[in-house]
Amino acid sequence: MQVNPRGTSGDNYEDDEDIEKQLNRWWQETNAVAENYWQQKQLQGKAKRNQQGNEEILRKYGLPKCNSFRGISQAMEVDLEELRLLVFSPKLDAATKHHYIRFYIPKKTGGERVISAPTRRLKDAQYWILNNILKKLDSSLHDAAHGFRSSRVIKTETNGKNDFLRSLQHLEPRHFGNLFNFWRRIKSTIYLLTLSLSSSKIKFGKRRSIVTNAEPHVGADVLINIDIKDFFPSISYRRVKGLFKSFGYSESASTIFGLLCTVTFVNHRSYLPQGAPTSPMITNLICRRLDRRLTQMGERFGFRYTRYADDLTFSASNESLCNICNILRQTESIVRHEGFEINKDKTRILRKCNRLEVTGIVVNSKLSISRQKLKRFRATLYQIEKDGLEGKHWGKSEDLIASIQGFANFVYMVDPEKGAKFREQIRIIKEKHGC
Repeated sequence: MQVNPRGTSGDNYEDDEDIEKQLNRWWQETNAVAENYWQQKQLQGKAKRNQQGNEEILRKYGLPKCNSFRGISQAMEVDLEELRLLVFSPKLDAATKHHYIRFYIPKKTGGERVISAPTRRLKDAQYWILNNILKKLDSSLHDAAHGFRSSRVIKTETNGKNDFLRSLQHLEPRHFGNLFNFWRRIKSTIYLLTLSLSSSKIKFGKRRSIVTNAEPHVGADVLINIDIKDFFPSISYRRVKGLFKSFGYSESASTIFGLLCTVTFVNHRSYLPQGAPTSPMITNLICRRLDRRLTQMGERFGFRYTRYADDLTFSASNESLCNICNILRQTESIVRHEGFEINKDKTRILRKCNRLEVTGIVVNSKLSISRQKLKRFRATLYQIEKDGLEGKHWGKSEDLIASIQGFANFVYMVDPEKGAKFREQIRIIKEKHGC
């Protein structure tokens, strides 16, 4: 019997190779299915995590619990498609073209300011965010912030004796060696104490405004005004999104709120638009640490600090004046570390021999308005009452009546007696000329 080992072995090898190929194919298919399964599980887990917020923080501030796209749509009472159109833009500049109207207004110091005003649908969504989220966080803002706030300045009456003894703790034994230095120290301490007590009485129950921003600086010997350059455009979408995450909102909700509150232009930069109702309050919330650091730094050098939007103000008296350079240098360092830049062209150091002005209010000895400006306003009202509105103007507004009423209200806020006289004169003008 003859045996053909090659033929037999060859057939076996071919069968083995076919089986091995099939097993490899099955193994790859099984791995692909398993890999696809786990990828789907990971995506599902990621999507679930993206919709999970911190309910404890949301409950602490009394914020609405809407951590998904559908949840925000229901809370805002907006259709899903409409909300998707407001949030996502299919083209590069679609958000700007469809949801914002850009225009320019002249600055007082020259140049133009870009205003990005949202359209009605987007403005409604932003007002919902402002009223239901941002305003509820007003109490978390620093006391040094006075612009665009809804809360009142409330300070309890303090014990003057205890405050005075506490302030004397800053005195050191070396200050008693020289009678002159000791007297200067006492004067400086009494000045700071007097400002603290007087501010408590003046601010009690008043709504925050440019008046409360100017009050702490009344009677100072020196005033430092510092302006932040490109304040609103300096705040990016990522910072706004991170702000909402810090409130306890999920990744998805923070992304949606961040996109609704920022604007994106052709250069792909997304930032806070000047003109949106949410922007001022967002800047205050983002500047909480800035205000805290500048307040602590100012107190260390014997200076008082307040902020109204992008205007930073420091004031001091007596021997604290020797720290002006330290204030300027450290303010620049802190502002830069917080992601902003100082406009050095607008930095001003004013002495008491000149007119000290904070956000348009004179603070040399009391809160007042420039005499020259009041004189020009009286003359304008007299001419309007005598000859009518034609050919007259006040400020840069085309609406003369609205402009003079606005200034009269401003005067009333600073000096109620003078402001009441201006209001009465405007009422007579409107009756006489049928406005």
